[in-house]
Amino acid sequence: MEKIIEKFNKITENLKNINEIKNNILKKQNDEIENNKKSINKKYENIIKEKEAEEKDKKNKIINLKKKLNIYSTFDKKELGNIISDLMTTIEGKKYVYVKSKHNTYERECTVFGSELFKVEKYVDLIVEKKDASNYYYDSGEFDNKIIKLMNNSKGILLESNDFENKNITLYNFTNNISSKIDYKNFDYVKEFLDI
Repeated sequence: MEKIIEKFNKITENLKNINEIKNNILKKQNDEIENNKKSINKKYENIIKEKEAEEKDKKNKIINLKKKLNIYSTFDKKELGNIISDLMTTIEGKKYVYVKSKHNTYERECTVFGSELFKVEKYVDLIVEKKDASNYYYDSGEFDNKIIKLMNNSKGILLESNDFENKNITLYNFTNNISSKIDYKNFDYVKEFLDI
């Protein structure tokens, strides 16, 4: 029995030593990780700051370019409409005119109880063949949109449709990408002319 107790004490002592050694190794490891972490952070800190400054600079440049593009692509609707209608008249061989009119139409709006159809009046700026020009367009129902029919039948270009009157038009949207606000349909040459 004495030998067993002696063996037990020896193994217990060895286990204490192993635990102590293991804890020392873990402490060394943590110290090394912390030191390496600091040196890695220091190593990349300047690079990250440099990239953050570059990123801020690029964002500011984008904001400034958007402002410039907004300025250079904003025109008086009437002047622009007259220029485009003259261009279309020359190329198409038919008389086109700029028209600012009211458009009485229908819009569907989703509500808590489903969707409802509402009658709305909008201001439209469009360039159409003279024979299709009107000061007032009236839709007889939800699926009878006179303006869309004109545009789909290549009878003109819708410059803008709003709930309010606005003297100027901006040709481009500036969100994530630059995109044209106007759907030129079959009159691509107008876009090419405006982009020069």
